[in-house]
Amino acid sequence: MSGSLNQIQQKRVYNGFQHTRSWIVQTQMDETTRRKQIDDSRGILQLYVNEKDLKSLHLQVAMLEYLLIREHEEALHFSRTSVPVVLLPHFQSINYPGLQAVVNRLAVFPTLPAPSVPASQEAINEALINSYDAVRAGRITRPETIRALARRLFEIENDPEADNNIPYDAGEAARILLRQAKLYEDQDIGTQADMPGRRRRQEAKNKALIERYNEVRAGLITDPKTIRDLAWRLFEIENDPEADRNFPYDAGESVRILLRQAKSYEDQASA
Repeated sequence: MSGSLNQIQQKRVYNGFQHTRSWIVQTQMDETTRRKQIDDSRGILQLYVNEKDLKSLHLQVAMLEYLLIREHEEALHFSRTSVPVVLLPHFQSINYPGLQAVVNRLAVFPTLPAPSVPASQEAINEALINSYDAVRAGRITRPETIRALARRLFEIENDPEADNNIPYDAGEAARILLRQAKLYEDQDIGTQADMPGRRRRQEAKNKALIERYNEVRAGLITDPKTIRDLAWRLFEIENDPEADRNFPYDAGESVRILLRQAKSYEDQASA
Protein backbone atom coordinates (compact mmCIF):
# COMPACT_ATOMS: atom_id res chain seq x y z
CA MET A 1 0.00 0.00 0.00
CA SER A 2 1.37 3.45 -0.92
CA GLY A 3 1.81 6.06 1.77
CA SER A 4 -0.19 9.27 1.76
CA LEU A 5 0.24 11.54 -1.25
CA ASN A 6 2.81 14.30 -1.04
CA GLN A 7 2.07 17.89 -2.02
CA ILE A 8 3.14 17.44 -5.65
CA GLN A 9 0.94 14.35 -6.04
CA GLN A 10 -2.00 16.06 -4.35
CA LYS A 11 -1.60 19.02 -6.67
CA ARG A 12 -1.60 16.63 -9.62
CA VAL A 13 -4.92 15.12 -8.50
CA TYR A 14 -6.35 18.61 -8.00
CA ASN A 15 -5.21 19.81 -11.43
CA GLY A 16 -6.64 16.68 -13.06
CA PHE A 17 -9.97 17.24 -11.35
CA GLN A 18 -10.14 20.94 -12.26
CA HIS A 19 -9.17 20.28 -15.86
CA THR A 20 -11.87 17.62 -16.25
CA ARG A 21 -14.47 19.72 -14.43
CA SER A 22 -13.78 22.64 -16.80
CA TRP A 23 -14.28 20.30 -19.76
CA ILE A 24 -17.58 19.08 -18.28
CA VAL A 25 -18.80 22.67 -17.93
CA GLN A 26 -17.61 23.74 -21.38
CA THR A 27 -19.29 20.81 -23.12
CA GLN A 28 -22.51 21.28 -21.13
CA MET A 29 -22.57 17.55 -20.52
CA ASP A 30 -26.06 16.04 -20.59
CA GLU A 31 -27.46 13.44 -18.19
CA THR A 32 -26.88 10.46 -20.49
CA THR A 33 -23.22 11.33 -20.93
CA ARG A 34 -22.78 11.99 -17.21
CA ARG A 35 -24.27 8.56 -16.41
CA LYS A 36 -21.80 6.95 -18.81
CA GLN A 37 -18.93 8.90 -17.26
CA ILE A 38 -19.98 7.62 -13.83
CA ASP A 39 -19.98 4.03 -15.11
CA ASP A 40 -16.53 4.47 -16.68
CA SER A 41 -15.11 6.04 -13.52
CA ARG A 42 -16.60 3.29 -11.36
CA GLY A 43 -14.88 0.70 -13.51
CA ILE A 44 -11.50 2.37 -13.11
CA LEU A 45 -12.07 2.87 -9.39
CA GLN A 46 -12.93 -0.81 -8.94
CA LEU A 47 -9.81 -1.79 -10.87
CA TYR A 48 -7.46 0.03 -8.51
CA VAL A 49 -9.08 -0.27 -5.08
CA ASN A 50 -8.74 -4.05 -5.49
CA GLU A 51 -4.98 -3.95 -6.08
CA LYS A 52 -3.00 -5.82 -3.44
CA ASP A 53 -0.33 -3.13 -3.52
CA LEU A 54 -1.87 0.18 -4.61
CA LYS A 55 0.89 2.10 -6.38
CA SER A 56 1.24 5.86 -6.12
CA LEU A 57 0.10 6.53 -9.71
CA HIS A 58 -2.88 4.23 -9.35
CA LEU A 59 -3.76 5.78 -5.98
CA GLN A 60 -3.86 9.23 -7.56
CA VAL A 61 -6.07 7.98 -10.39
CA ALA A 62 -8.41 6.17 -7.97
CA MET A 63 -8.85 9.33 -5.90
CA LEU A 64 -9.44 11.43 -9.00
CA GLU A 65 -12.04 9.01 -10.38
CA TYR A 66 -13.88 8.95 -7.05
CA LEU A 67 -14.08 12.75 -6.98
CA LEU A 68 -15.37 12.80 -10.56
CA ILE A 69 -18.06 10.25 -9.68
CA ARG A 70 -19.15 12.52 -6.85
CA GLU A 71 -19.11 15.60 -9.10
CA HIS A 72 -21.52 13.90 -11.50
CA GLU A 73 -23.69 12.60 -8.66
CA GLU A 74 -24.08 16.10 -7.26
CA ALA A 75 -25.06 17.50 -10.66
CA LEU A 76 -27.64 14.74 -11.19
CA HIS A 77 -28.86 14.68 -7.56
CA PHE A 78 -28.00 10.99 -7.30
CA SER A 79 -27.37 9.14 -4.04
CA ARG A 80 -23.86 9.78 -2.79
CA THR A 81 -21.08 7.21 -3.13
CA SER A 82 -18.95 6.78 0.00
CA VAL A 83 -15.17 6.84 -0.12
CA PRO A 84 -13.90 3.24 -0.57
CA VAL A 85 -12.37 1.87 2.64
CA VAL A 86 -8.91 1.51 1.12
CA LEU A 87 -8.89 5.22 0.17
CA LEU A 88 -10.14 6.57 3.51
CA PRO A 89 -6.75 7.31 5.11
CA HIS A 90 -5.53 8.97 1.94
CA PHE A 91 -8.52 11.30 1.65
CA GLN A 92 -8.37 12.08 5.36
CA SER A 93 -4.74 13.17 5.12
CA ILE A 94 -5.16 15.65 2.24
CA ASN A 95 -3.56 19.01 3.07
CA TYR A 96 -3.08 20.68 -0.34
CA PRO A 97 -5.50 23.66 -0.05
CA GLY A 98 -7.18 23.33 -3.45
CA LEU A 99 -7.68 19.59 -3.21
CA GLN A 100 -8.73 19.88 0.42
CA ALA A 101 -11.57 22.20 -0.60
CA VAL A 102 -12.73 19.73 -3.29
CA VAL A 103 -12.58 16.82 -0.84
CA ASN A 104 -14.52 18.79 1.79
CA ARG A 105 -17.21 19.51 -0.82
CA LEU A 106 -17.52 16.09 -2.39
CA ALA A 107 -16.05 13.25 -0.31
CA VAL A 108 -18.50 11.19 1.72
CA PHE A 109 -16.86 9.52 4.70
CA PRO A 110 -18.84 6.57 6.08
CA THR A 111 -19.51 6.70 9.82
CA LEU A 112 -18.90 2.96 10.18
CA PRO A 113 -16.93 1.74 7.17
CA ALA A 114 -18.13 -1.64 5.94
CA PRO A 115 -15.50 -4.36 5.60
CA SER A 116 -13.79 -4.28 2.24
CA VAL A 117 -14.76 -7.28 0.11
CA PRO A 118 -12.24 -7.93 -2.69
CA ALA A 119 -13.72 -8.16 -6.15
CA SER A 120 -13.30 -11.39 -8.09
CA GLN A 121 -10.51 -11.60 -10.66
CA GLU A 122 -13.20 -11.89 -13.32
CA ALA A 123 -14.76 -8.58 -12.19
CA ILE A 124 -11.36 -6.88 -12.14
CA ASN A 125 -10.56 -8.12 -15.64
CA GLU A 126 -13.95 -6.93 -16.87
CA ALA A 127 -13.30 -3.49 -15.38
CA LEU A 128 -9.94 -3.32 -17.14
CA ILE A 129 -11.42 -4.36 -20.49
CA ASN A 130 -14.28 -1.88 -20.15
CA SER A 131 -11.86 0.92 -19.24
CA TYR A 132 -9.64 0.11 -22.23
CA ASP A 133 -12.67 0.13 -24.53
CA ALA A 134 -13.79 3.46 -23.01
CA VAL A 135 -10.42 5.01 -23.91
CA ARG A 136 -10.63 3.64 -27.43
CA ALA A 137 -14.16 5.06 -27.75
CA GLY A 138 -12.97 8.49 -26.61
CA ARG A 139 -14.97 8.50 -23.36
CA ILE A 140 -11.88 8.52 -21.13
CA THR A 141 -9.47 11.28 -22.13
CA ARG A 142 -7.51 12.02 -18.95
CA PRO A 143 -3.84 11.24 -19.74
CA GLU A 144 -2.98 10.28 -16.15
CA THR A 145 -5.84 7.76 -16.08
CA ILE A 146 -4.89 6.34 -19.48
CA ARG A 147 -1.24 5.97 -18.41
CA ALA A 148 -2.32 4.14 -15.25
CA LEU A 149 -4.36 1.72 -17.36
CA ALA A 150 -1.38 1.26 -19.68
CA ARG A 151 0.79 0.35 -16.71
CA ARG A 152 -1.70 -2.27 -15.55
CA LEU A 153 -1.63 -3.87 -19.01
CA PHE A 154 2.18 -3.68 -19.07
CA GLU A 155 2.27 -5.56 -15.76
CA ILE A 156 -0.09 -8.23 -17.08
CA GLU A 157 1.99 -8.64 -20.22
CA ASN A 158 5.11 -9.24 -18.15
CA ASP A 159 3.63 -11.49 -15.47
CA PRO A 160 3.38 -15.06 -16.82
CA GLU A 161 1.37 -16.08 -13.75
CA ALA A 162 -1.24 -13.34 -14.18
CA ASP A 163 -4.74 -14.77 -14.44
CA ASN A 164 -5.97 -12.10 -16.81
CA ASN A 165 -8.06 -13.61 -19.61
CA ILE A 166 -7.62 -10.33 -21.50
CA PRO A 167 -8.99 -10.87 -25.02
CA TYR A 168 -6.16 -8.98 -26.71
CA ASP A 169 -2.39 -8.53 -26.63
CA ALA A 170 -1.80 -6.71 -23.32
CA GLY A 171 1.58 -5.31 -24.42
CA GLU A 172 0.21 -3.88 -27.65
CA ALA A 173 -2.82 -2.52 -25.78
CA ALA A 174 -0.46 -0.75 -23.35
CA ARG A 175 1.40 0.83 -26.29
CA ILE A 176 -1.86 2.00 -27.84
CA LEU A 177 -2.89 3.63 -24.56
CA LEU A 178 0.45 5.39 -24.15
CA ARG A 179 0.18 6.82 -27.65
CA GLN A 180 -3.36 7.97 -26.88
CA ALA A 181 -2.27 9.61 -23.62
CA LYS A 182 0.54 11.40 -25.44
CA LEU A 183 -1.91 12.62 -28.08
CA TYR A 184 -4.20 14.14 -25.45
CA GLU A 185 -1.22 15.72 -23.68
CA ASP A 186 0.02 17.28 -26.91
CA GLN A 187 -3.44 18.66 -27.68
CA ASP A 188 -3.61 20.44 -24.34
CA ILE A 189 -2.88 24.16 -24.80
CA GLY A 190 -1.14 24.43 -21.44
CA THR A 191 1.11 21.52 -22.31
CA GLN A 192 2.04 23.10 -25.64
CA ALA A 193 2.91 26.39 -23.96
CA ASP A 194 5.18 24.54 -21.53
CA MET A 195 7.07 22.63 -24.24
CA PRO A 196 10.53 24.01 -23.24
CA GLY A 197 9.81 23.05 -19.65
CA ARG A 198 8.70 19.59 -20.75
CA ARG A 199 11.98 19.06 -22.58
CA ARG A 200 14.02 20.11 -19.56
CA ARG A 201 12.06 17.81 -17.28
CA GLN A 202 12.40 14.93 -19.75
CA GLU A 203 16.17 15.46 -19.90
CA ALA A 204 16.38 15.40 -16.12
CA LYS A 205 14.17 12.30 -16.00
CA ASN A 206 16.34 10.55 -18.61
CA LYS A 207 19.48 11.33 -16.62
CA ALA A 208 17.96 9.90 -13.44
CA LEU A 209 16.73 6.80 -15.28
CA ILE A 210 20.17 6.18 -16.79
CA GLU A 211 21.76 6.36 -13.34
CA ARG A 212 19.21 3.93 -11.88
CA TYR A 213 19.55 1.59 -14.87
CA ASN A 214 23.32 1.48 -14.45
CA GLU A 215 22.90 0.78 -10.73
CA VAL A 216 20.73 -2.24 -11.55
CA ARG A 217 23.25 -3.48 -14.10
CA ALA A 218 26.03 -3.07 -11.49
CA GLY A 219 24.07 -5.06 -8.93
CA LEU A 220 23.53 -2.09 -6.61
CA ILE A 221 19.72 -2.31 -6.92
CA THR A 222 18.32 -5.79 -6.38
CA ASP A 223 14.72 -5.19 -5.30
CA PRO A 224 12.48 -6.72 -8.02
CA LYS A 225 9.67 -4.24 -7.42
CA THR A 226 12.04 -1.28 -7.88
CA ILE A 227 13.47 -2.84 -11.02
CA ARG A 228 10.01 -3.48 -12.50
CA ASP A 229 9.05 0.11 -11.77
CA LEU A 230 12.16 1.25 -13.63
CA ALA A 231 11.26 -1.05 -16.53
CA TRP A 232 7.87 0.66 -16.77
CA ARG A 233 9.52 4.08 -16.93
CA LEU A 234 11.70 2.91 -19.78
CA PHE A 235 8.66 1.36 -21.50
CA GLU A 236 7.05 4.82 -21.41
CA ILE A 237 10.17 6.28 -23.06
CA GLU A 238 10.21 3.52 -25.68
CA ASN A 239 6.69 4.52 -26.69
CA ASP A 240 7.32 8.27 -26.73
CA PRO A 241 9.28 9.15 -29.91
CA GLU A 242 10.30 12.54 -28.52
CA ALA A 243 11.70 11.08 -25.31
CA ASP A 244 13.22 8.03 -27.03
CA ARG A 245 15.25 10.21 -29.41
CA ASN A 246 17.10 11.73 -26.46
CA PHE A 247 17.70 8.47 -24.60
CA PRO A 248 21.23 7.05 -25.13
CA TYR A 249 20.21 3.38 -24.87
CA ASP A 250 17.77 1.19 -26.76
CA ALA A 251 14.83 1.71 -24.37
CA GLY A 252 13.00 -1.40 -25.56
CA GLU A 253 16.01 -3.67 -25.04
CA SER A 254 16.65 -2.03 -21.66
CA VAL A 255 13.09 -2.90 -20.62
CA ARG A 256 13.67 -6.55 -21.50
CA ILE A 257 16.99 -6.63 -19.63
CA LEU A 258 15.41 -5.15 -16.51
CA LEU A 259 12.47 -7.55 -16.57
CA ARG A 260 14.83 -10.53 -16.88
CA GLN A 261 16.88 -9.16 -13.98
CA ALA A 262 13.78 -8.67 -11.81
CA LYS A 263 12.65 -12.24 -12.58
CA SER A 264 16.09 -13.56 -11.68
CA TYR A 265 16.01 -11.89 -8.25
CA GLU A 266 12.45 -13.12 -7.67
CA ASP A 267 13.49 -16.69 -8.51
CA GLN A 268 16.47 -16.43 -6.14
CA ALA A 269 14.22 -15.21 -3.33
CA SER A 270 11.75 -18.06 -3.78
CA ALA A 271 14.41 -20.77 -4.14
